[in-house]
Amino acid sequence: MNNLVVLWEGWQDFATFEIVKKLKTFGFVFDRQAAGSHEIWYNPDRNLYTTIPNHSKDLPEGT
Repeated sequence: MNNLVVLWEGWQDFATFEIVKKLKTFGFVFDRQAAGSHEIWYNPDRNLYTTIPNHSKDLPEGT
């Protein structure tokens, strides 16, 4: 069963590369591409998974 990790509030205000940088500092590694434009990251030390969006541009509000 996957565990949800809440890294910080307000993550929507960050670009994908900033989220990836923060995930790496917490020990996460890229695990696999998920459906659509999402990625699954894994922390092997804590056996935790998290999913992040990987959009090439900003999405319109309400999307």
